[in-house]
Amino acid sequence: MPSWKNFDSLLLARILELTDAQEGNLQIILKVAQDMNLDIIDLKDLQAMTNYVGEHASELSLKNMVMLQNKVLVVFKESYYS
Repeated sequence: MPSWKNFDSLLLARILELTDAQEGNLQIILKVAQDMNLDIIDLKDLQAMTNYVGEHASELSLKNMVMLQNKVLVVFKESYYS
């Protein structure tokens, strides 16, 4: 199974239809995962990492984090049920 770390954050942001602020948060999430040597294999991993960063990074906009989490959840549900 291909790893999501091969996805460019810009491509992933376009797939998720993120705003510029949400895309910035996504880049932070992917960087934190990389720094922790964690592979994001699927949407569950991305959702877990989004939750982790949201809980541990007070400087990120809570509103943008919640919106990003919701978009990841929507894409996860769509991919799971298709």
